[in-house]
Amino acid sequence: MIRHLFSTVNRILATRSVPQLSLRCISSKHSNQKLYDDLNKRIEKYQRELWKHARASFKSRHINTSIQNLRQTMVDMKTKQEKFASNASTSTDPSQQIPSLVSLEVLSNGTTHKHPSVVIRTPHRVYMFNCPEGSSRFLPQLRLKSLNVSDIFITRASWSNIGGIAGILLSKERTTEATRLHGPYSVKDYLDCIRPFTDSDFGTSKYPSRVDEHTYDMEKFEDHAVIIRYLPLMDLSSTDIPDDGLTVCSTDVAFLVTLKEAPRRIDPNKLIEKKVPKGPLISKLKAGATVTLPDGRVIRPDDVLMERTFGSDRPNTLIVELKDLKMLPALRENSCLQPFVSKEQQLNFVVHYTRKDVLEDRSYQNWMSSFGPGCRHVVVNATGKSVPHMESMYRNQVLLNHIDEGFFPLLSPNTFDDIHGQDHEEDSSRQIVAAKPLQRFSMRGELSTEDPILIDLRRTELLKKFDDNDKLKTALAEYRNTLQEGCTDEIYPCLSFLGTSSAVPSKYRNVSGYYLELSEKSAIMIDCGEGSFGQLRVLYGEDGLSEKLLKLNAIFVTHAHQDHMNGLYNVIIERHRVFQSLGVPYKPLLLVCNRNVRKPLTTFSRCFYNVESLVSVLDISQNRGSPERNQKAYNQQITFDIAQHMPSDLYNAEKWNLRSAIAVQVHHTRMANGFVITDCSGKKLVFSGDTMPCELLIQAGKGADVLVHEATFEDDHEKDAQRKKHSTMLQAVTVGEKMGAKNTILSHFSARYPKVPWLPEYLDHKGNITVAMDNLVIPFGRLPAGPKMVPVFRELYEEELFDIQMKREQRRIRRNEEGEGEGGGGPAKKRRTADATM
Repeated sequence: MIRHLFSTVNRILATRSVPQLSLRCISSKHSNQKLYDDLNKRIEKYQRELWKHARASFKSRHINTSIQNLRQTMVDMKTKQEKFASNASTSTDPSQQIPSLVSLEVLSNGTTHKHPSVVIRTPHRVYMFNCPEGSSRFLPQLRLKSLNVSDIFITRASWSNIGGIAGILLSKERTTEATRLHGPYSVKDYLDCIRPFTDSDFGTSKYPSRVDEHTYDMEKFEDHAVIIRYLPLMDLSSTDIPDDGLTVCSTDVAFLVTLKEAPRRIDPNKLIEKKVPKGPLISKLKAGATVTLPDGRVIRPDDVLMERTFGSDRPNTLIVELKDLKMLPALRENSCLQPFVSKEQQLNFVVHYTRKDVLEDRSYQNWMSSFGPGCRHVVVNATGKSVPHMESMYRNQVLLNHIDEGFFPLLSPNTFDDIHGQDHEEDSSRQIVAAKPLQRFSMRGELSTEDPILIDLRRTELLKKFDDNDKLKTALAEYRNTLQEGCTDEIYPCLSFLGTSSAVPSKYRNVSGYYLELSEKSAIMIDCGEGSFGQLRVLYGEDGLSEKLLKLNAIFVTHAHQDHMNGLYNVIIERHRVFQSLGVPYKPLLLVCNRNVRKPLTTFSRCFYNVESLVSVLDISQNRGSPERNQKAYNQQITFDIAQHMPSDLYNAEKWNLRSAIAVQVHHTRMANGFVITDCSGKKLVFSGDTMPCELLIQAGKGADVLVHEATFEDDHEKDAQRKKHSTMLQAVTVGEKMGAKNTILSHFSARYPKVPWLPEYLDHKGNITVAMDNLVIPFGRLPAGPKMVPVFRELYEEELFDIQMKREQRRIRRNEEGEGEGGGGPAKKRRTADATM
């Protein structure tokens, strides 16, 4: 029922184009209002039915979320209509745009997946302060989307603060307004550098939305809702350059946020008392004008407006990240903050990104105290409580862990077995709050407690899914009875899947990244998409993470699309930090890539942090032309023997347990490669990267023990796959057969399949096909068990697979109709033939 309602409103939005809305928004107010009233009545009816079971089951909570989505869709529809009505009107009251509800919300406190980030949220706009990797993926947990983010404010020019901007921009549509970047210089320089290498799946070499840069020397930003002043932070006593030899000189920025005063509302009782007639006179009074009634009486705005409620607004918030106490005088002496220190005005919140050792210094504590007891301090510097940031991926991992705890370890913090929400009573009276993920603070208006955002990871409740589904219970029993067949205790090579989504992340899947442990003391990565470091962090925990980074010798990047390389900088920087913290002599990381990956690396090093000095780059750009043009020159032009060109001071075949590494040019971008990795015992692993079926890869990978091949599209999307130079699932399986691969693992699924891709019956018949999930860890000796999970997945994700099947049927019917319209043959006949062969 809810899905039907949601589809109805979406269909209305889809069928009413922008011009239609602009013409109808005034003339059809009555009919639209009737539609809203009807939908609201039906929502209320369903809510009454669900209320007493609101938290009793996952299904009920899922429906509640659907209701919330429906409400948001209606709000979007109204917003569009009001926008066009406003444009059509000859006069607009700007005060009407000042929001009556504003909140400060914590997207991340710096634990688990992400570096710290907070947002200031109004009903129709979001101001983000720092945008770390994974931001576009985690915004939906706050029921927000990338398109809601209009302004991004950067406190420091560091990767931990800007790593998610590219993902935000790629998630936006071309028609959205410009995204403004506020703060230090150079952020836009880096984005401009990587523009040509954004994913071709978007059909463009540039970000869909425009980007404007507002640097700190512009002093402030102002719109209808807020005034945000830029407060530059620098060491006033010195002009020294950073002493670590890595950090590039840059001016940090604090931000002072002031909400514009909300307009006073009309009091209907006073209107009745003063006998003010309906019509334009009320609008004039609301706008602050004095009016004369038809009977000659003069009515002033104060006669009909509500009194202001003092204390309900908390309009002043300071966002600060102080990396060094030498910068404290610049903050302490800033003229914009003096009214708060002198108590002429009240500073309501200070959000501290400042790291722990600086925050706890006495001089910093004294500065905090200078704002008085009425100021609340919200600390988001990765020292707060470690709790999961995203419900969907943790819930999914709990279910997968129940299937096979060896393949799917619980994610860190793995002891969390509770409900986590936005509001915390224990913090309500505290002046200094160590913020938790999703936590919120009211800046204006009352925070709604209806339909709260929750992260519910009570395992007992989650695992009832297995008890309540007989088919799933049977499939799981069959899997557990046979999972040991053909398996051994051999661990290495051991492959961890950090990301299995293509182009953009989803709730359940991150973008490409594979961590390959070749031995107890050696590992490499193949691709490193945005958020890969966070995935490593929750998969192995803080202690395990240090070990995994220490043993990481090299990263192999298949090509320069952002979903394959945008996590590089974080991994490089955090790896260096681990060496420093443990007092271990630093060993440069070998980066195997083409020149298109190296270009943004150089730009980043020039603008922000000298990561080039932390890596040794092996450029494999010698390949020229396309694979089709060089079929006969297989050994000369299209493959590159990486091991022969590795620097001798880093590479040791025996210590790395890496005998051979070959780059093979594949069918994607001009310089896209697959990799063939062979360890010292002769085990061969092939990684396709992004590619159409490629004969050269088949030749190079003959007899592979493991083929990890992309399967972006369903089998009936061959044209899409060919146009975007990807593979369908059947094509990937066929490549494995031609290669003679003993085990084929499918990965890199389109984001249209957020939880599970289509699972055709032929996967079972082949017997050696594993469907990868995020956070899957496969020791070499357990490879035969992977394919046996497919029947369990089919029952676990029954609803999702049913939706996929319905869409397949709709496409088949549509193609049949198109075929009949063209004379009854052609595409429809080919489709039926293909279906029959499968």
